[in-house]
Amino acid sequence: MNEKSGRSAAVLCGGLSSRMGRDKALLTVGGLTLIERIFRTASACADDCFLVADKKDKYAFLEAPVVTDSFLRCGPIGGIHAALMACRNDQCLILSCDMPLISEKTIDQLFNTRTSAEIVAAKSTKGIEPVCAIYAKSCLPTLEAQVKDKNYRLMDLLGTMETQIITIEGNRKEESEFMNVNCAADFRRLQAKIK
Repeated sequence: MNEKSGRSAAVLCGGLSSRMGRDKALLTVGGLTLIERIFRTASACADDCFLVADKKDKYAFLEAPVVTDSFLRCGPIGGIHAALMACRNDQCLILSCDMPLISEKTIDQLFNTRTSAEIVAAKSTKGIEPVCAIYAKSCLPTLEAQVKDKNYRLMDLLGTMETQIITIEGNRKEESEFMNVNCAADFRRLQAKIK
């Protein structure tokens, strides 16, 4: 059994990309789209890897399994719900497509140091990263209740569930690993890092 066996990972393809003005998952840097970059990394660490998107055909070029959101227009919490409903294992790593520099080492650290907590989240120098975290299926009832109450804040979910925080050692490489690409300026910084 290899290290990625028995691991599920879902890449959230993003929502409206309103700050970017276009679908950030499809932005290309270094010959790969952002979604390709993060999906390749996730696939190297999990044998059950898929995308969560609003439309299945949008990412057909990846030839990756795609699960559609159950709850629309509620942000990442809706994607996490869809991922937990679809994953083959009791827990699922959630990654956002706008963090294309996350490393296999960081993903392995999350999987290898997790305890029985319902959520295991990375903590970078910027703070807790709720879209670089492992969520257990046991989160589903609380997550569904939170969505029903129109509370879409992931930090509220982390505060409600038993959560383990894994501090990713701070260094310049780690800081860029958790770089979010949300606007044109972020994308220019990413382009400067990947030539």
